[in-house]
Amino acid sequence: MKKKTLKRIVSWLLFLCMIIGLFNQTTFVQANSTDVPSGYVTMSFVDYGIRVEGENVDFPNQLGVIIPETQVPFYSGENIAEVTVRLLEECGIAYGYTGSIENSFYLANIQGFENDVYGYVDSFGEFDSGTYSGWMISQNNWFINMSASMFQVEDGDIIKWQNTCQLGADIGCDWNNASAEMTGINFKENYGVLNPEFDPSVENYTYTIPSSVSSIRFEVLQENYWSILTCKVGENSYKPMQAIPVENGTEIKLSCAFSEYVGDPPKDEDFITITIVTSQDSTVEGEQPPVETPEDVVSEEEGLKDLLIFTGGNKTTMESMAILEKANEEYPNRVIFDQKQT
Repeated sequence: MKKKTLKRIVSWLLFLCMIIGLFNQTTFVQANSTDVPSGYVTMSFVDYGIRVEGENVDFPNQLGVIIPETQVPFYSGENIAEVTVRLLEECGIAYGYTGSIENSFYLANIQGFENDVYGYVDSFGEFDSGTYSGWMISQNNWFINMSASMFQVEDGDIIKWQNTCQLGADIGCDWNNASAEMTGINFKENYGVLNPEFDPSVENYTYTIPSSVSSIRFEVLQENYWSILTCKVGENSYKPMQAIPVENGTEIKLSCAFSEYVGDPPKDEDFITITIVTSQDSTVEGEQPPVETPEDVVSEEEGLKDLLIFTGGNKTTMESMAILEKANEEYPNRVIFDQKQT
């Protein structure tokens, strides 16, 4: 009874913090302190699916952020389904599914949670926001093409559960668009200058940075996130926004391939090479293109709450990071909630 009461209190605290917009990330610590996690993944649940006009649905409005970006521990050999269940149970959210955690796991719905748009939600999942609606999963910006139980997690993975209303086409996963085109590069820190400016037809770039910079972070934007993006320096692979050690002459190889299923020959491919050039001039600084934010999604007047809700939605990490960094500067006293069970 005490544990249930604690979870109920934690759920209300999470909801309250989402409403007042004070935090963007939650860390859950495994109750059994004798178990040492293999690492942490960042997981979230959001609904920014675009409803089909004219459909009569139970949830005509987007729910927005349901669970904000949350650091969840995992243990050796665990898959996405296991980590997902851990997060939901720690949040006190029930769930319906088919298959099993170990095989063919399919998340049908999540149940019994508070939401800023609808208040208490009894159940939300497949068919609730359209004929072709339901939960989809992206792992490091790639929409997985099999059950969540088929994919093991790694430290630093970014996993998003996203509600779609159009079989993925409304949230960046279009099976009918066999494109692997990379459409942009966003550097997290504005350290240097990309030359030439990004153009989808260009394959080779230089990125000039001060010699004092030892690592960079960036994200590649894609036309279709069903395509698999690979970022490598030598034999080492890197995730989106993961720190990449660099020095003068470092070559970063990016490749993107569209295949219907893993192992199938790609129907489309795209390649980019970025060569690092270091400069003794510490004033080297590039100007990144301004973030294009739809006015109907967020505006300066809407405040931190909507900025944080926006970061968890169906938007690129490029847009999210830019907005969140601005929010952190303006609201340095935001709260990071840390749950520890004993």
